[in-house]
Parts: sequence; structure tokens; C-alpha cells
Amino acid sequence: MATYVIAPGAWLSGSALQPGMAGLSPLHPGIGGNAPLHPGIGGNAPLYPGIGGNSPLNPGIGGNSSLHPGIGRKGVLLPTFEANSPAASLAAAAARLTAAAPWHGESAEWVYDSGPTMLAEAINRSRARTVRDTDPRREPVVGPFVAARSDGTDDDEPLWRWGVEPRALAVLADLNWRFAVSDSCLWYLNKTDSSGRTVTFDESISFAAIPTNGPWYAEQIDKVLRAAVEREDRLPEILSQADGLMDFYCNLIGLPPARAPITFGMLDIAQRWATPLVMALKNQVAARRPDAASTRIVPVIETPMHGSLPSGHATIATLMARLLTELIYPQFGLAHPKALQLDRLARRIAFNRVVAGVHFPIDSRAGYALGLQLAAHFIGLADGRGQPKRFDVAMGIAREHGLGEEGEPEPLMLLRPNRSGVAESPQLGLLWRAARRELAQLGVQP
Repeated sequence: MATYVIAPGAWLSGSALQPGMAGLSPLHPGIGGNAPLHPGIGGNAPLYPGIGGNSPLNPGIGGNSSLHPGIGRKGVLLPTFEANSPAASLAAAAARLTAAAPWHGESAEWVYDSGPTMLAEAINRSRARTVRDTDPRREPVVGPFVAARSDGTDDDEPLWRWGVEPRALAVLADLNWRFAVSDSCLWYLNKTDSSGRTVTFDESISFAAIPTNGPWYAEQIDKVLRAAVEREDRLPEILSQADGLMDFYCNLIGLPPARAPITFGMLDIAQRWATPLVMALKNQVAARRPDAASTRIVPVIETPMHGSLPSGHATIATLMARLLTELIYPQFGLAHPKALQLDRLARRIAFNRVVAGVHFPIDSRAGYALGLQLAAHFIGLADGRGQPKRFDVAMGIAREHGLGEEGEPEPLMLLRPNRSGVAESPQLGLLWRAARRELAQLGVQP
């Protein structure tokens, strides 16, 4: 909001003693005021009217008194002034007092209209008193021109000088070029030649073998209809999880994002990296939603405007569960009770979408498998342990009818890294190590 002032001598608006233009103070009204004693320009007081006033004794400029008419009126005693006369100039100057203008000059002695305005002026004045023209314009350079943030062994990394969003974009750029979607399959960069000009992509997971025949669809539709009986009990979860999942994970591990900004910033990067891959696979598979496959299915929430398989909620929920397990409980793995609870939470989030009527059980199973693969890729690139082996859909998805809410967590199948220079992401590794140090300092790790 812009701040406006008037020329010296005029009053500010908002004061009971010194109101501004058109003020209504009983003692000192502003320009255009209507006080009984000292009205402003254009006032209507019986004793001292302002410019344009109508007092019978002392009218202002432009007044209509029979004794003292104002400028421009044909009075009995005072003649009308010419347009270029000193009196006319005075009237024009008085009129300019009523026009407010932005402040562009030296600090005016006026009341500040808001906290930020006063703070800005306070900083301006303080800097003017502390930074002198005689001060050197450049201090002696010691070490790097701009020192990076000290962060353990990564204290010389320039990425820490960046803002949160530019840093996230840099990490995403390094992740995105390593993955591609084609023929309902996720591919990842696994090999390159010595020059780096020839690269080889390996298969990670494919959904081309998912059955789509009539009997199979009939069985899936029946499972969605049966799951609808749990809607009343799960509706708060279904509605809350429609637009976000992290509140559930924060509550489970007892850690709000504000306490661990590096960790949750990295988890946000993981979601932003995985989401386009899920959408690309949905587009390749082109599976119909349950309500498009059967008129008997009426979803309890709005059906998303994209494909059904794999389930995006199941994918992201599984990805978050496995990354948190690896970050917080690395020495225990899936044997830690919290790791089991994180996996159960991912499965429940996935099944809630079936209960809502927007996913088939097979969508959740495919999303769970994709989440495991993406978690393995993310962790392998973060610490250099290598990429996962190919997920066998025929063994892990097609023979199953869906994802059970209760079940044993499936381990990540990480392979040994290749010596090709593509097994680790330097930018992601930087954030991964910093997140682990952050969690250790907070005492989150057991």
C-alpha cells in the first residue's frame, strides 16, 4: 500500500488533533474540515470559513458574502481578481495543498501508517548512520569470493548459497535426465561410455503385462463395490488425503517440517520428481477409472482427470514411507517398529482410494511396486549404492489381485553400482547427507 503525504503545514489524516484533508476534528480540522472554530479550506464555519466558505462575515475565496465576497465573485466591497493576479496565485497554491503526492524525498516528520513502513524507514535511517561514504567499498578477500554455508564435509558446495526453490530445481534437473517412460515402462540411465556421449537405459518396471480382459475387470469391480462399505469410517481420511499426505507421516514420526527443513525439502523434491513419471506411465497404460468401467460404482469424491493405473497416491505414499525409513532407521531397516508402521500407513492410504471408488485394487498394487522402485532409485543415486534390479511384474503384480492393507513390507532390491559415473547424483547426495545430519542433531534417530 503506497504512503502519501502533503506539503508542510498541512495536517495528516487519522489524528484527533491534527486530522488530514477533509478532517472532522473539533479543534484543528484539516483542509475541507467542518469544525465550528477553525475550519479548513472549503469549510463552512460561521466565523472563519475556508476557501470557498459561505460565512456572512469572512467568506473564503469564492464566497458569496455581501460584505466580503471571495475571488471570482462580484462583491459589493471587494472586486473580482484577475486570473493572473497575486490573489489568484495564492488561491491556486492553496488548492495544491489538497492534492496528495507520493513521498520521494528526504524523510518527512510524519506518523507511520503501518509497521513495515516504520521498519523500512528505521532501517534506512540506521544504515545512513552506520555506513559512511568513507568506508571501503570492498573488504579484503579471504578464501572464496562468497563463502558457502558450513555443513560438515560439504562446506565448500556452492549449492548451499542458493535459495530453497533454485536448489530444488538444480537437484530435479540432475534427476530428470536419468529417467524416461516409453511403452508403459520406466527406464533409467545405467551406463555411459568414457566420453559420456553414448548412454544406455535399462528397464526398471513395466506395466505392459497387466491383464485387461473382461473377467479380470469384473473381479476388480466387485472388489471396489465391496470396499465401499468402509466409506463411513474412512471418509475423514479420504477427504484429508485427497490433496496431501505429509501430515500423516509427520504425525507418525513425531517431526513437523519446520524442525527439519532440509529433510522435508528433500522429500518434496522426491514427490516433484516422481509425479511426472507417474503421470507419464498413466498416459502410456491408459487404464480406465472404476466409475468409467461400471455404472454401479459411484465415487465418494471427485474422480481425478487422468488415468487409473498406477495409483499416484499409492506410489507417493510408498516412496515417502521408504525414504523416511532409510533416513531415520538405517541401522534397523524394515525390522524397526516405526518402519512397519510407515509401510502400513502407505498401504492404508492406497486402500483408502479403493474405498473412495476412484481406484481398482490392482492400481494400488502397481503404485506400491512403482513406489518401491522409485525409492530404490532415489536412495541409490543419493548414496551411490546402485540402482534396483528390474521389477518382475508377472511375478509381483499380474498374479495378484490387489494390494492388501495388511502385509509384510517388501525389501528394496539395490544392486552394486556400475563404474560408469552415473551411479550417484552429486546434488542429491549433498541433500541426503545434510538431511541425515539434521535428523541426527534433532535426536530423531533411535
